[in-house]
Amino acid sequence: MRPIEPFLTEFLTGTYKNLTAEQVTRQVYPVWTYSNLVLLVPVLLVTDFLRYKPVIILQGITYVTTMLLILFGSGVHLAQLAFFCYSVAMAADVAYFSYIYTMVQPRYYQRVTSYVKGAILLGYAVGAMLAQLLVSLGGVSLGCLAFITLISVSVALLTSFLLPMPKTSLFYKGTDSAQQGTSGEGTPDSEDFSIWAKSKTAAKHVGGKFRELVLDCKECYSSMAMLFYCIWSATGTCGFYQVSAYIQLFWLHIQPGNFTAYNGGVDAFSTLTGAAASVAVGHMSLEWSVWGELVLGGFTFVVAGAIFLMDLTDNIWISYMCYSLFKTVYLQLSTICT
Repeated sequence: MRPIEPFLTEFLTGTYKNLTAEQVTRQVYPVWTYSNLVLLVPVLLVTDFLRYKPVIILQGITYVTTMLLILFGSGVHLAQLAFFCYSVAMAADVAYFSYIYTMVQPRYYQRVTSYVKGAILLGYAVGAMLAQLLVSLGGVSLGCLAFITLISVSVALLTSFLLPMPKTSLFYKGTDSAQQGTSGEGTPDSEDFSIWAKSKTAAKHVGGKFRELVLDCKECYSSMAMLFYCIWSATGTCGFYQVSAYIQLFWLHIQPGNFTAYNGGVDAFSTLTGAAASVAVGHMSLEWSVWGELVLGGFTFVVAGAIFLMDLTDNIWISYMCYSLFKTVYLQLSTICT
């Protein structure tokens, strides 16, 4: 629950941080979008190696760091550092799904995916609606929204320590071969030789794990269906992050100087409908192997049409409706892919 997010652009370009729209567009937000793209793969690999819970805790730490930098930092460089931390937190979202998949049987994956996705979106929607109500009806400052967000992510960080640690990993299975390789050996007389032997064993272990990873990737992506869904997920996620990152600047361009427009309400509405659609996916009995690609293809055209219409219009209300349609449909499709 992060109430500041629907008004983040106004917070950065207003009297709080005094950054220009040009600085936010060309120097700050690109750090967010592109560093997230670079971090997704290494964070995924580290997530499974560390067995999920540490990465969930890391996500909480980076969210808290982001809010501290946004609240108390000043200047472009600290804003860039804040959004780099933010991109780490967003990349770590994968830990939630990997974590829950270790706790349930595969036959429940569809159901729990929709629940986890719905819970994340519900929290975001509550934050956005709270922000809109506080700003529009309560006259609360954006600085106060930032403090509420800091408290919220701090509570999330504290509760993440209470999660049970998974006993297994989805991908890294078996015992530590490095330990097996050294457990039965006698102690060499030479300390240097012992260090060399341990280093060689460790190198073999790392090499073996890397070969396992390559073989797993080869086996996984030999399935055309898996390859298709992964390509859609990667490109769709990048597109969604781009639109979400710059939509507030776009609205500021359409309706300059009016930050009490309904950014929070639109975000809340589109996220709630997306959450409902995501939960609904968990209860659908559609034969995805037959209809999945048709559903993805058809609704992707709807998403693309909404983005084009947003670009063509100068009416803020049409832009709001297009964004709501874009976000709702994307969130449902991303849940199907997951």
